[in-house]
Amino acid sequence: MTLPLKPQSICASAWEGVVAAQYGLWHEPLERVGCSEAADWSRDRIDDWAHWTGGYHYTISTVAWLKCALSGCVWCQFLKTQFIDFLVQRSGSPVHRIDVRVGSTEPYKQRKTLTIILKYHEKAFHKTFDLYASAGDPAANYFEGRVRIPQVSAPHILAMAKTRIEECVRAHANCRIIALESTSLPKRLVDCSEPLRVRIVETSPHMRERYVALSYVWGGPQPHRTCLANLASYMSDGIASTYLPLTILDAICVTHALGIRFLWVDSLCIIQDSEEDKHRELRAMCNVYRGAYLTIDAGSAIDAHEGFLQDRDPLDPEAILPFICPLDLVEDIVESDVSRTGQVYVYPPQNSADDGRRWREDICTNWLTATGCETSRRGWCLQEALLSTRSLVFTDRSLQFRCQSHLQNVDGVVHQHQKWEVLRLPDVVFRPDRLINIKPGPGELETIHEIWHNIIDDYSQRSVTEPSDKLVACAAIAELFAPLLGPDYLAGLWRNALHHDLLWYHLIPSPSRRPQEYRYAPSWSWASVDQPVLHLSYGRSPYDSITFIEVVDCTLAPQNAQLPFGAVEAGGSLVLRAMVYPCHWNAKAGQPSSLRFLATKPEQEIAQPATGSTHTPAPAPPPSTFPFVPMIASGGLDYADDGDMQQLYAMPIIQGLWSSYGLIIGRADCHMRRSAGLDNASHREVYQRIGAYSMSDSAQVLALRSFLWNAPKVEIVLV
Repeated sequence: MTLPLKPQSICASAWEGVVAAQYGLWHEPLERVGCSEAADWSRDRIDDWAHWTGGYHYTISTVAWLKCALSGCVWCQFLKTQFIDFLVQRSGSPVHRIDVRVGSTEPYKQRKTLTIILKYHEKAFHKTFDLYASAGDPAANYFEGRVRIPQVSAPHILAMAKTRIEECVRAHANCRIIALESTSLPKRLVDCSEPLRVRIVETSPHMRERYVALSYVWGGPQPHRTCLANLASYMSDGIASTYLPLTILDAICVTHALGIRFLWVDSLCIIQDSEEDKHRELRAMCNVYRGAYLTIDAGSAIDAHEGFLQDRDPLDPEAILPFICPLDLVEDIVESDVSRTGQVYVYPPQNSADDGRRWREDICTNWLTATGCETSRRGWCLQEALLSTRSLVFTDRSLQFRCQSHLQNVDGVVHQHQKWEVLRLPDVVFRPDRLINIKPGPGELETIHEIWHNIIDDYSQRSVTEPSDKLVACAAIAELFAPLLGPDYLAGLWRNALHHDLLWYHLIPSPSRRPQEYRYAPSWSWASVDQPVLHLSYGRSPYDSITFIEVVDCTLAPQNAQLPFGAVEAGGSLVLRAMVYPCHWNAKAGQPSSLRFLATKPEQEIAQPATGSTHTPAPAPPPSTFPFVPMIASGGLDYADDGDMQQLYAMPIIQGLWSSYGLIIGRADCHMRRSAGLDNASHREVYQRIGAYSMSDSAQVLALRSFLWNAPKVEIVLV
């Protein structure tokens, strides 16, 4: 192939060599010979040997290399920037010549990364980079990734977003199935046909219109909110744009640009000083976001006043290299294209320990750690994201499109190293027949239950302005899961799977002191604490696990009958038949926390009085006198001061072949008993949750299984 005209930005040696070879990207894949384990190409690495094959290889003197770099060759400058410090600091002796091998470890026609290997003195060092091209550039035919476009509100970007939305509606069968196209509209919508003066309209049952929903962070009081006093004016006279905060104005702008007339915004479409209206609309929240044609996720806006259509900060590449197009690899290229030269943009890899932090595109596939999304830190916004059929997510780096089938940047930036799965609701919860005839199999039900745990783990990382709203802000999600995991929903847990749902724990105990009275939810519910929680991971096969608790009764009433999955009244309690063993919590400084079981049988320490008796068992002996068996479990407390309690008990819940799990509980004091509606005359022992434990030593697990196999159970109350 005749080379095109050499640009001034590259030296002749590089142009005729590594550039003409397309940087080895379409040579044989790079491979390390003699290494049994796969190379970690995503990290910088030093190797004591240099047996590589594949790619393109050349040798150059150090003097010639540095001379070309000083003369302005972009390739030689790039190598110098990336490797010269390493050669100077670590070589130990002068380096006169270096061997360079470049290429990719990926299959043909999927080349997205460039790996560069430098060899000297039988030592080698390598780095891997991500490759992108600009839309319309000749190189775009060969690289899937596109250079990020910071102008998220540019007309051509919104046009690209509209194309992705329409493609989803037309071609994504999965998204069409779950969309509620025929559902009734929300009670009120914002008419955006005149963006400078929108107005509130009340819908009617026969209306069938597309509408957009907005998910955003309030960030404080909303002076523009709809109230009983201004509702009539908002409907007749409209709302001047000067009166609305920027985030809502931006949402109106996007809705209008997409050619959609109506927008749903909670602060405008719900009467904020009417408890009756708020309860009715909260009850319908599930269908508001499910029924929306699109949800606008204002992820970059810290509050309602910041907006989300500002240009994003540009990200400079490590290098912009010339690229000679290998025309034989692309179909339908005409003869006149023989001499075309494009450009390829080189960026550090997204999972790089250093530069990767500034490059990561914040694609919110890991909702626990996503950066650039204010909405990924707010509790209310999780159900809005999960319930939406499709969303435009405005992060602080880019504009992304998310649906039940795809997650991608609108501008085409792709993510090579993304290992996290997108948190989505299972398709089955959206099916209209789930209410009448769906019966998931055991395997499918376990998967659905695991997704529920993942959702709660994510949700607990987020903040809710009013702690009393913790159950309310995820009620719409629970409502969708109820036909599958219900019917009994117990303050964030499901009665049918209570032995699994009780096993949540903290990575770090709450630094505050344990409340002495009932707080938003029973102590055994994750909603009772403000710290992030995780659920214990264990095998769920019925063939290799034993459950040690039985649910006798649960007294729990919703605060509002219209919100059965929302906040609960104080006074709820859970009655279980379980084994309860005195235990000792060991948390010495510098040592792993552990739990030690008492060897005596439970009925010897916790005798159950006859029905109606007011007798209270004698307190257990001090921990120092316990005759412990050698059974040590790791555990975590809910509050830092819980370890000071003198009477702690282990309540085994579930045990597999090689692991055992349970709760750490303590006797409830008079304040907790009173707040739960239980007096001291109760014939059952009353406890509160203190933490959770796990045991994974196989010998101890087998010993504990034998110890518990025929142990009797007693009835206890958890508050």
